[in-house]
Amino acid sequence: MLLHATLLFLMGSLLGLRLRALVLLPASVAALALACLTGDLISDSPAGVAMAVVATLVVLQIGYLAGAAAASSRSRQGQRALRSRTTHIWY
Repeated sequence: MLLHATLLFLMGSLLGLRLRALVLLPASVAALALACLTGDLISDSPAGVAMAVVATLVVLQIGYLAGAAAASSRSRQGQRALRSRTTHIWY
């Protein structure tokens, strides 16, 4: 389960770095289907499958938020560097 959560966190952070929030809907549906399928394959109880589904969606969204925050921070640093380079023009 820890490996599954780590991979979902990384996948969510990559989505957050590159894409908009609208991509979370298809990614969540795919992750939901995968969690239900793997829960059924290993014959978990319905409560265990439900917990896996909730954990899957939460970790994916936390990863997305972390990636979006990193992308926002990176773009702000680039804007600051651009402003500092353009304000020191020597004639």
